[in-house]
Amino acid sequence: MTNSKTSQCGIYELPKRIIELETGYNRETVEKLLNQFIDKGKILFCEDTQEIMILNWMKYNFINSEKVFSCIRKELKNVKNTAFVKKFYTVCKGYGYPIEGLMIDLGEEEKKNKKKNKNKKKNNKTAKKTSPPYQKIKDLYNEICGEKLPKIRKITSNRRDKLKTRWKEYGSLDEWKEIFEDVMDSQFLTGNNDRGWTADFDWLMKNDTNIVKVLEGKYKEVGNGQYNGNGKQVSSRTADDYKSGRDAEFFS
Repeated sequence: MTNSKTSQCGIYELPKRIIELETGYNRETVEKLLNQFIDKGKILFCEDTQEIMILNWMKYNFINSEKVFSCIRKELKNVKNTAFVKKFYTVCKGYGYPIEGLMIDLGEEEKKNKKKNKNKKKNNKTAKKTSPPYQKIKDLYNEICGEKLPKIRKITSNRRDKLKTRWKEYGSLDEWKEIFEDVMDSQFLTGNNDRGWTADFDWLMKNDTNIVKVLEGKYKEVGNGQYNGNGKQVSSRTADDYKSGRDAEFFS
């Protein structure tokens, strides 16, 4: 079990991906070998902490030295699975080794580990809460806009990144429903313009201003000819800008 992660106490983190890299075996083979070693009583492996314990390590590597003891104590304090530490003491006792110099305050370590796990769960929960419901947004867009605008077939990695950014500003499905409905209320965005241009999902995600323009009704100012979606005549400046091509911002 010699590898780059080996420790003095025989307990250390050894993620399966590291085993794959160092042995050249695939994940299936690695898991099969680990289970064989566990069944034969050679090791223990914790899936949660990705730590391994070599059960007979101290049998062949025990050194009665204060420097070594100091190193082992330091390592044991960093072990996340306290059950492994307790097992370590049991093994040492079984071999008749003096363990007084190896003892650490397990109660304190358990508190630290519980606090770490609690913070980890809290961070994961926060991350999960702030992550966009990609599939639901995709379905909502296709449902509302799919008749007139190109449907989304897949949330690509680029779309995922853009949507994650927009979700920080518009963090509810109700807001996205409003956005998509406002898009559909615009004759201009749904192709009723002299260029035949239509908006799409990527255009909405492109920058941090397109959605704002939609919600502010900017695209309702230009519809068929000089009229907006409500049939009201727009100002001559807006219509002239649109007809003369000085409306690049509409397509940005």
